[in-house]
Amino acid sequence: MTSAVRRRSVATLGLGSVGAGILAYVFFVTAARALGPEDAASISVLWTWWSFSAAAVTFPLQHWIARTVKASGGERAVRNGLPRLAVLVTVVAVFAGLVSWVWGERLFRTSGPAFPALVVAVTLGAGLLGVVRGHLTGRGRFSAVGLNLILENAVRSVAALALAAAGWTEPWAFGLALVAGYSVAAANGRALVSWDDNGSGEAGNPVAAVGSTGLGQLLAQAALTGAPVVLALSGARPQDVTAVFAGLALFRAPYTVVSAMMASVTGRLTLLWLNGSAAAWRQVEKAVVAVLAVGGTLVGALLGWWVGPWLIALVFGSDVVLRADVAALLAAGTVLAMANLVVVVMIVAQGRNAALMRGWTTAFLAGLCWALVSPLEPVLGVAWLFVAVQGAALVWLGVEEALGARHPRGLSAAARRAAPPRPARPPRR
Repeated sequence: MTSAVRRRSVATLGLGSVGAGILAYVFFVTAARALGPEDAASISVLWTWWSFSAAAVTFPLQHWIARTVKASGGERAVRNGLPRLAVLVTVVAVFAGLVSWVWGERLFRTSGPAFPALVVAVTLGAGLLGVVRGHLTGRGRFSAVGLNLILENAVRSVAALALAAAGWTEPWAFGLALVAGYSVAAANGRALVSWDDNGSGEAGNPVAAVGSTGLGQLLAQAALTGAPVVLALSGARPQDVTAVFAGLALFRAPYTVVSAMMASVTGRLTLLWLNGSAAAWRQVEKAVVAVLAVGGTLVGALLGWWVGPWLIALVFGSDVVLRADVAALLAAGTVLAMANLVVVVMIVAQGRNAALMRGWTTAFLAGLCWALVSPLEPVLGVAWLFVAVQGAALVWLGVEEALGARHPRGLSAAARRAAPPRPARPPRR
């Protein structure tokens, strides 16, 4: 792929991620306005699980495939690892369904099998999309990844608009509209079975790699989007659950775009790590700290304070009210989450997936300490908890990445065997 074609492809991916983010908000805004702030709480929790599954299932599968293709020199290792990964995703889906069945009354404000079944369907759909997007990413088809993102959320939005127009007021119906977005996997169904027989078949333990990344990203997404669940379990008013969810959903728009753009970054970072210079790697580290961790957080907090409450009321309706101080904290924490995402991809490129679990476990321990001593009322306390966890994660993950950067780097033995031989140098005269 030439540099010009790659730039156009990446630009298309960026536009696709922006369009997908807008359509995702169209879905929830439509559901919130059709159901009202109280009934929309159950959809906000289900959408939270959708974001969990995207982080814990889709993201690890997509980026493991992208890294494995680059590091092993082909797709054979991916093809060999997919059966075990299919079992892993199925086990996760069943477990999530059982947990949602037990806690259904508290989480969804309703009993019965509808929402547990939706949780299972969301998890399995996330696995299908992870394989499809990984297949496209590994082959450098970033335009197709962007189109996949748009179609997924366009199907959801159209279904939700149709339900609202028909006067449906059942939350489970909008849950089905959410699940309908996974039908776009059928458009790229050949990605599930069509893998080239090239490169080394060695890729370590795919279950361990995807599982450790998935657990780390599950904790990361819990920190990013779990505030509505914390409020729901604490017995807070449904209106507060919906308001905090709306604030996080709105401020998460840039994060969603950055997360989608990481599809074009993982392979390049992997090659930079294996073949590049230490100085080039340090430039990436400095950019993350200076641009996102410091400057971005300050700008995000100021914008959240000034325009956050007004924008939330404009988008989600005047009944959804969020204070300025809470909005500022949620915006600042989301920028820290973006910095964490970039550091996570850098650690994945290093092949040190277990470091993600250590980083996010430490962050949650810091958050638990804050929750135990915080004297604040629930909504403000959850906002500060969000910032504390994101900040602690950035510190620990930054240390993990810096320690990994000191290790010797270079192509693995499997990749060297799979790579074509270099042409012999002509003798010097």
